[in-house]
Amino acid sequence: AVRADLEASSRRQMRGANDDEVRPPLRGKVEADKDYYFVRTEEGRQRLSNFVMRPVRLLRSEDAVTIVCDVVNEHRRKYSDVAFPPEAWRDRRTFLKYLHRHGADLQFTGTEIQLQGVLALLTHDELPVVKGTKVVGLHDTKDGPRWVEPGLVLGPDGPLDNAGIEFIDTGSTFPKRLDHKLATSDRVKEVAHVVLPLLPKLNRPASVLLLIGWLFAAVFKARLLRMTGHFPIAWVWGSKNSGKT
Repeated sequence: AVRADLEASSRRQMRGANDDEVRPPLRGKVEADKDYYFVRTEEGRQRLSNFVMRPVRLLRSEDAVTIVCDVVNEHRRKYSDVAFPPEAWRDRRTFLKYLHRHGADLQFTGTEIQLQGVLALLTHDELPVVKGTKVVGLHDTKDGPRWVEPGLVLGPDGPLDNAGIEFIDTGSTFPKRLDHKLATSDRVKEVAHVVLPLLPKLNRPASVLLLIGWLFAAVFKARLLRMTGHFPIAWVWGSKNSGKT
């Protein structure tokens, strides 16, 4: 009888790696309902949040993988394409910091171990992987050159929906200042007709046109550096109301 028990125990241990019924539960295990996360206790369900996260894709950069989710709260309010880099899962405080960038009404009362349980849920299934970058500007991709900034990727023929590359929001304030609104060609021509004649009048044309040329060349700074080994620095000075800003 003892030998039979030992053999049965050995068989259970051997199949434990592939048998969910034998494998012990993960510490901090969390479950999801339609609009909240919870854990099971002797008293029943204990809610941990007033929202759930629906993973959409992974952004793979040079040094990390970022999870992009749609966050839906208990009132069905949806926050789309919320990015959570690896540091967001470091602790509960950091997680809430990333979360509250998009909605102050989102609450998570779980522990840091339970936060890892939420991460385990999000990474359970395979997700599409897209190249990510933290650098605003021109990028060479396998499909050609792409201008990348928050919420927008431009190709030679204009904006792209599925560009194969995407900007990763790290919380920096500079990228948020790039808020380029898309417009029709007619609208662009209309604005250009008014604005372009005024630009040389901001200061001496020789100075203004030089600065405009530098601004257009700055987009290709990385390429010009590779070709020539240097790129000029624009140094703007002048008295008050001379058009510096």
